[in-house]
Amino acid sequence: MVKKIKLSITIVPFFKYLAKPDCTRLFVSEDGGLITENTIKLFFSRLKKKSGINRLHAHLCRHTFAINYLLNGGDIYSLKEILGHTTLEMVNRYLHFTKAQITARHREFSPMDRILGKHKKSPKPKS
Repeated sequence: MVKKIKLSITIVPFFKYLAKPDCTRLFVSEDGGLITENTIKLFFSRLKKKSGINRLHAHLCRHTFAINYLLNGGDIYSLKEILGHTTLEMVNRYLHFTKAQITARHREFSPMDRILGKHKKSPKPKS
């Protein structure tokens, strides 16, 4: 199965620079062939061992992108298109994670919590 992905307009020139002249695919094997799902799993398995990160897989990268996209102000409708989902159902799952992070940040910086003395100060950096 060939998966088409949308790229940021700012990164397209970079990939055009890297691509071979007649290549229409972004990711190819060393011999220019298609990369299989197993190839990607093997890549992440090796990367996991070398990096020492126990929980590392391709879907985690996708998940991390989605959450950071929303935290940085992206909307769920464009995220749905970027990820290739047909409905908002899956995208709504990412909202659960971002709401928890926003709530935590709100508690940290809430003016009312500061006034009422419920604010927890962040530890000062050691010099």
